Amino acid sequence: MRKILIVSYHFPPDASVGGMRPAKFAKYLPQFGWEPIILTVEERYHPLIDQSKLKDLGPAPRVYRTRMLPQPGRLYLALKTRLRKATPGPASTPVAASSSTHRGVLSSIRRALGSLECLPDDKQTWIPVAVPIAAKIVRQHNVDALLTTGPPMSCHVIGLLLKAVTGRRWIADFRDPWLLNREESAPPSTAFSRAAEAWLEQKTMLNADSVVFTTDRMQVYLHQRYPFLTTKSAVILNGYDPSDFNGGPIDASRSHRDTFTLTHTGTIYQKRSAELLLRCLSDLIRAGRIPRARIRVNFVGSTPTVRERATQLDLADVVTVIDFMKYEECVDLWHRSDVLLLFAQGQPLQIPTKLYDYIAVGKPILVFAEEGATADLAGTLPCAQVVGSGDGERLEAILKQMYTRFQRGVLALKEPTLNGIHRELTKQELTRQLAHLLK
Repeated sequence: MRKILIVSYHFPPDASVGGMRPAKFAKYLPQFGWEPIILTVEERYHPLIDQSKLKDLGPAPRVYRTRMLPQPGRLYLALKTRLRKATPGPASTPVAASSSTHRGVLSSIRRALGSLECLPDDKQTWIPVAVPIAAKIVRQHNVDALLTTGPPMSCHVIGLLLKAVTGRRWIADFRDPWLLNREESAPPSTAFSRAAEAWLEQKTMLNADSVVFTTDRMQVYLHQRYPFLTTKSAVILNGYDPSDFNGGPIDASRSHRDTFTLTHTGTIYQKRSAELLLRCLSDLIRAGRIPRARIRVNFVGSTPTVRERATQLDLADVVTVIDFMKYEECVDLWHRSDVLLLFAQGQPLQIPTKLYDYIAVGKPILVFAEEGATADLAGTLPCAQVVGSGDGERLEAILKQMYTRFQRGVLALKEPTLNGIHRELTKQELTRQLAHLLK
């Protein structure tokens, strides 16, 4: 078999959704003549671990897990805090007032240093560790090709350096856009850091042998920025793995339940918001159009403000917030729900991976998104309905219709299993497309 080195910060048992794509590539690449070797970070760097995500990798691929160097800024803050605790000053010591000019200079210095620590992201300290180890792996195992996947975009910087050192064929896989994603993120930036990051993106596009995007919209956007990509870019969707859903507890009739259940799993962040849904549900329940005792809404994952907002709207007994649930448990919960919720506002170029999972489960899907890649895909699905950010009247009508159909026992789809799903959305077929690029 030919060998491919996959460089990914996120990889099982990391619970992050970012680890699913490289893991599925690693699972299916041997079917197409490629042995995957994985370079990732040690488990301690991942805030949440889900061991169940390791179960279907088949014959365990070689996985090299490395440490990261500590960030200088964090070391400085830790040392400063320790020194402050060790030598507390007198409580009555006056604090000298700084001039506005002095404060401005210090603020600019802090911002500049902070921007350098996030160039291209806060995983940059993995780069000096990963590159020499990856180069050694390439030599020892006679690796034929490289695949880097981001975010974090530090993985692509590793790929850029490896390409220069080893000369191996390199595929740069973008799950999200680079600079557009950076513009919406929280870390500080300066004119220099933005210029440096734009240079890194350009060098990645120029030097990669193939550049892969997860949506057509992302490809069009990057083609506008870099016209030369038209000869070497491809779209490989995220898709789903049928084996993740086989044997799930499918019950299309739901005759034994009298509770209308809506479920969302995943992080609600940046411009994603459940506000419109919560307000509409509150209005419908107060108006008596949906009985309070017959509806439940599950939010699984990091969902800031949802619990508080539900309380403010008198929905505390309707909305359940669960901070974390293993992937296998999420699959079970999707099967036991009547409608699956997807929030994708403010991300016109991306499609959340969970939409493919929802498709595989075969349940009605309620999508909150403006015009963009998610709305494009959802618009082709008979099981999905799309609601814009200001379309409260439409949402109320959809929810009332769904509840009425639930009462009548006709909400479930005629084909709740995978029988009606196109084969090109399976992880096996998508990995076949990746293998074709490697020829």
